Amino acid sequence: MASLLTSTSAKSSLLYLGLFLCMILGSAYFLLLKKQSTLDNFRKQAFKLNFVAFKNGIQLANYKFVAGKQANSLLNRWVINETGLDYNELGFPIGTDLQEAHFPVSINQSPQIISKPKLPEKTENCIQIWNFVLSKLRPEISDSPRSTNYWATLNHNKTCIFRSAKVPENEIHYQANKGTVDLISY
Repeated sequence: MASLLTSTSAKSSLLYLGLFLCMILGSAYFLLLKKQSTLDNFRKQAFKLNFVAFKNGIQLANYKFVAGKQANSLLNRWVINETGLDYNELGFPIGTDLQEAHFPVSINQSPQIISKPKLPEKTENCIQIWNFVLSKLRPEISDSPRSTNYWATLNHNKTCIFRSAKVPENEIHYQANKGTVDLISY
């Protein structure tokens, strides 16, 4: 090992280069990422990116509804991994567990809507919308702030509110009756 450190071979040059890069990366980590303000800025940016992704996902779901509306069939539901997204009459997502209660079981039956809700009915519907629309890139979410970084609630106006424990000054509000997704800052 001593001869490797004192020789001028290509191996020793690579070793010194590797040590130098490790020192640079370690210094950058301790100077930049260990600062609380830098971490907070990264978290705020991540929250805003999740807001933009969720808002675009809601718009995409609405476009899917509008495009498939003409055929009036169960096959026009947006389905991923055997989970279908349920819409209100305006074409905005309201959850994923409403199919059996509001649609016929068989595709051969008439696809008449029996009694479809207009808004999410419970917090679980908000979580379903979040998970479906953001798909595999979604941050983990629950109905409790203690369980995960993100959590959802459904307020008395039937607005889904998404929060993060690490970014308490921002919230994402989704109103299914209008199809709006807003970033609220306090």
